[in-house]
Amino acid sequence: SIISIGDLPRARFTTPPLTTVEIPRYEMGSRAVEVVASDLEPLGTDTGSVPFHPTIVELSSVTDLVNR
Repeated sequence: SIISIGDLPRARFTTPPLTTVEIPRYEMGSRAVEVVASDLEPLGTDTGSVPFHPTIVELSSVTDLVNR
């Protein structure tokens, strides 16, 4: 099994089509802007941490080991 990271558009055109991990880029970018903007606030403001949940886009490059 082969998996790439980043949900590359061309991964669908490889042989076999490559399974990818889709990264929530928009959400990460939005949060980054919030953190940078919070740096403009008074010191001591906690920006916290936010978990991001990637998604697996399963195509033909993985083998089903459970149902073999």
